Amino acid sequence: VETLDVTNLECTSTILNGTVNANSLSTTVTFEYGTTTGYGNTADATPSPVTGTGNTNVSAGITGLIPGTTYHYRVTGVNCGGTTNGSDLTFTTDCSAPSAATKTASGIGTTSATLNGTINAHYSSTIVTFEYGTSASYGSKITATQSPVTGNNNTSVSAAVSGLTPGTVYHFRVVGVNCGGTTNGSDRTFTSGCTAPGRRWSGT
Repeated sequence: VETLDVTNLECTSTILNGTVNANSLSTTVTFEYGTTTGYGNTADATPSPVTGTGNTNVSAGITGLIPGTTYHYRVTGVNCGGTTNGSDLTFTTDCSAPSAATKTASGIGTTSATLNGTINAHYSSTIVTFEYGTSASYGSKITATQSPVTGNNNTSVSAAVSGLTPGTVYHFRVVGVNCGGTTNGSDRTFTSGCTAPGRRWSGT
């Protein structure tokens, strides 16, 4: 048996490959894989069993992998003559940086507002924060209510901020961080509300 390089490597899935010569005996073929050389997971190969005296290409598609993680794997053939393990090889799953889009602020009051955005985690657990302040340098940060985000869809995220100065322009953006890197959403602004002064009247 011979373990070959993986193909179709993605964030959470790949195809394990190998070759087996059954030496004319019906041979059951599997792949072992895991994050150490102890493996811990087994996938049935296609085809299996294998017969004949030539080298037969075998493969197994596996899913549910952790993005940005190194895995060990090997092909194994078993027949009435015994068990033969292929050599140990490794692969590292892809990890894509998140996509981030800053959306319009809502619920704007004199001293508070809700910051909004969307994040696509691209399968990797993504920490989400908002940066905000009176300039594009921001200076303040708050964790989004929906942090961390997973999956591969655009997820709406938000954070309520308070203690703002009335009648002031604020800059803000959403930020996503995962094993693939950091993505900043575009800069947006809002102006906190400003209440007109009251009038105290004193008369006779």
